[in-house]
Amino acid sequence: MILFESDEIILGYKILGQGQPLVLLHGFLENSSMWDELIPELENDFQLLMIDLPGHGASPEPSKSYTLKNVAKAIGDLLTIRGISKPSVIGHSMGGYVALEIKKLIDIKVILLHSNFWEDSAQKKEDRNRVIELIQTKKNHFVSEAIPNLFFSENLGHCEGAIANLIQGAKDMSVASIAEATSAMRDRLSNYDSAQRASIIHGAQDPIISTEMLGGELKENQIDAELYSIENCGHMSIWESKEELINILNHILIQ
Repeated sequence: MILFESDEIILGYKILGQGQPLVLLHGFLENSSMWDELIPELENDFQLLMIDLPGHGASPEPSKSYTLKNVAKAIGDLLTIRGISKPSVIGHSMGGYVALEIKKLIDIKVILLHSNFWEDSAQKKEDRNRVIELIQTKKNHFVSEAIPNLFFSENLGHCEGAIANLIQGAKDMSVASIAEATSAMRDRLSNYDSAQRASIIHGAQDPIISTEMLGGELKENQIDAELYSIENCGHMSIWESKEELINILNHILIQ
């Protein structure tokens, strides 16, 4: 991994493949290795830029508090330094929140993978605060409970290996890194404008973002976006429904 620093945010990243630029942003408690399953399917057609968000993977623990806007600015600076323009950006969960912030800065195509475009409710903010408190003494317990709960229950068996790897990767994170990421998600604002003309990939059994909530937000805020729903899938289609996810990405990206 190569390290890049912008305004005290340090990001680890790597570039693979050739073709149209495609930025891959992982979710909370993950790192860029989550995309390994997709690399063989994408690297012949795309130049892949895989980034570890602050405190995740190869990116060191943040030296101070940050916002998702700060992270987006750092990624925008990285794209400029690398001479990458008009990329598509796939953001999984937390990575999708960052992608929406990047769109405010530069011209990108946003693909939200099990992510959303509205700010946390008051109850969700309280839940985030409880996570920050819990991990101070029970980080490993939190991680071991939280990650399996992202999957549709019927997929737990065939995703057992992936779940174990995700749990271990999250356990390697520091308490401060998890807390800062949780705070950054809690404090983000809605991004309705950036969600316009986005592509949204949703798991019909997602325990984090219900189909009803997503549909209601799209309708209420008049969001013009392409919505792709994967049946029998929770929040983690890269492991739960890999082939269907690849088919959807090919439809979105290869036109």
